[in-house]
Amino acid sequence: MNILIVGSGCSAVYLASLISFYKKEIKVDILSNDDVIGKKILVTGNGRCNLGNLGNIGINEYNNEITKDIVSSFSIENIISFLSNIGIHVTTINNLVYPYSLSSKNYREFLSAFILNNKNVKVLKDLKFVDYISKNNEVEVKLNNNIKTYDKIVFATGGISGNNKNSAEIIGILKKHNYVINPFRPGLAPIKTKEKTALVNGKRVKCDISLLKNNKLIYKEHGEVLFKKDGLSGISIFNCSSLINRSSEIADFVISLDLFPDYDLTNLINLLTKFNKSNTNSLLHSFFDKDMSLFILKMIQMNKVSKYSEKEIKSLAFSLKNLKFHYEATYDFKDSQVSIGGISYSNLNITSLESLLEKNIYFIGEILDSDGLCGGYNLMFAFASAFKVLNSL
Repeated sequence: MNILIVGSGCSAVYLASLISFYKKEIKVDILSNDDVIGKKILVTGNGRCNLGNLGNIGINEYNNEITKDIVSSFSIENIISFLSNIGIHVTTINNLVYPYSLSSKNYREFLSAFILNNKNVKVLKDLKFVDYISKNNEVEVKLNNNIKTYDKIVFATGGISGNNKNSAEIIGILKKHNYVINPFRPGLAPIKTKEKTALVNGKRVKCDISLLKNNKLIYKEHGEVLFKKDGLSGISIFNCSSLINRSSEIADFVISLDLFPDYDLTNLINLLTKFNKSNTNSLLHSFFDKDMSLFILKMIQMNKVSKYSEKEIKSLAFSLKNLKFHYEATYDFKDSQVSIGGISYSNLNITSLESLLEKNIYFIGEILDSDGLCGGYNLMFAFASAFKVLNSL
């Protein structure tokens, strides 16, 4: 059997590695538009490669039940076992699984070498995927002006985040083959807010982040927020952006920051009162730098004074635990880590991820209408969807 994997990102590399270990007899061509295979692996986990998450999968980690079920069919424990079998040792930090090297670069290099050591695997470069025709027992593929025949094609080009032009072109081809493609939106991206944040551009705060939809809490996470010149960033904000863009309804979204998560309101009032009595400068300067202090006061429309009244202390304490930012927009695809939307599962046999429209055509990874929050969830899906296809080859 010979197959063509269209794309060379995370899911493509995982499928090729699974085939290289379990089904060495299968001949694999990987069609790559990148200078190296598995290039997107390099940016995962802030360069440390967050492979997965040992925690339970809740209602928000994935965008739909089908994606959750696929991940559950090949769990993080299965991934760890497979990686161990091919020589990759892992470590766990706060439920997050990483390669022991804590290096995305090293991990990618190891997987790439493992795949290419299989003499039946070839990487095809500088070739343009033009179109394909699925016949009864084979698929004719047009690459540039040449026709090649394969037993099966697996589309693994990813979504359109990071201005993935290759995936956008493949999506255009698939539309001509009558696939239902749910609209793409950027996920895991910074958020632009209606409030002006230029004063604290580049500043970071540890806090509790709450996402409100029409004044109702829909998500909460502890993390670090990075202020940008026009809004907010950081892992927790990325997660909020995905949850917002998964929603198809028009709603008012607000991000509320609790800047003192270790204090309840009463204890915070007591803390501020204590420092208010002895402070000769701005009270907030006891806890934040000058720019952040001024920014917070502007946000809550309070003046900078050396002493505040009891009523002002109570108001300040409440605001510090409920500093609200109103959602305006999500940064564009070039700044997003994943795409929301993609090939609808209605096109597929969920057991094998084979097309229901054409024989011998499969889809894995982010090209599907699947997206996860930060924390290794997207790499877990890349691996699990690849394993689904492996079992059907």
